Amino acid sequence: MQIKPLSFQSAGALSVLQFATSHLDAFAYLPADGAIEKGQLEVREMSDAGSVNTLIVLNASDTFIFLMDGDILAGAKQNRVLNTSVLLAPHSKTMIPVSCVEQGRWRSVSDKFSMTDYAAPSFLRKTKTDNVSFSLNESNKFDANQGAVWNSVDAYARERMVKSPTSNFSDVYEASRTTVDDAVKAFTLDPDANGVMFFKGKTILHADHFGSKMVFGHYFPKLVKGFAMEFIGVKEPKGTFTEAEATYTAVDFIDGWEALNKEPHPGVGLGTEKRAAAEHYSGMQLEYNDHLIHASVFNAKSMKRSQ
Repeated sequence: MQIKPLSFQSAGALSVLQFATSHLDAFAYLPADGAIEKGQLEVREMSDAGSVNTLIVLNASDTFIFLMDGDILAGAKQNRVLNTSVLLAPHSKTMIPVSCVEQGRWRSVSDKFSMTDYAAPSFLRKTKTDNVSFSLNESNKFDANQGAVWNSVDAYARERMVKSPTSNFSDVYEASRTTVDDAVKAFTLDPDANGVMFFKGKTILHADHFGSKMVFGHYFPKLVKGFAMEFIGVKEPKGTFTEAEATYTAVDFIDGWEALNKEPHPGVGLGTEKRAAAEHYSGMQLEYNDHLIHASVFNAKSMKRSQ
């Protein structure tokens, strides 16, 4: 896969490189938020009793709908985070694997879930990626290790000195929203991009790219907010990180990921997930009929808590 760097931006310790890839916009799909707002997509508890780690999604539209690993679903009996990326068929009913990010609530506040305007922060997403990959290899389940997710939420709350009555990650995020929103203003969407790489200093941390510019444009601010939360209070590194250096690092990183042998697994909805874990990589990509839907790849050696 060839990538074309388009835009390089930095603010403090965080740098962002947006890029375009080949084979773009060859398959039409939409993010879930708009379909939920129009009443064409519903995310619900499995039953009145509920199931912590499984939800049901009803797609009543004529469109293929996408939900991303790290999407935060708010409402119902407790807030959840998606364990992996999912492509939904038109007029379909799908059970999706999730993890709880609100440990202290198990009562309904709504009959359906809504989407938040931010994604899970990067370390939580990587923890889930590692655990889901392990679970798929061991038991063919998309289990993100609920205990590890709760531990991550607790750690974010302690770092931000937030006391949440229900141990709710969204309370932690909202306490940081003003700082995060200020940081996000430094990063603007390139309309030709369908992928992004995040750097701390000169070190690449993570890459997300999509098969659609429109879907990427929807997720870009959510992804930046997730990363910006990790960088609150992190000191700006010494030295200058140039666009040329970022471009070289990005191309080398993607080339390395492309060269890895990846283990295929049936997707939760449509398509096939391909996963790999190596010295420098931990990630997954979702494909459908030879079209890339979404890829999420972490630098396994350097992706750790920023604090």
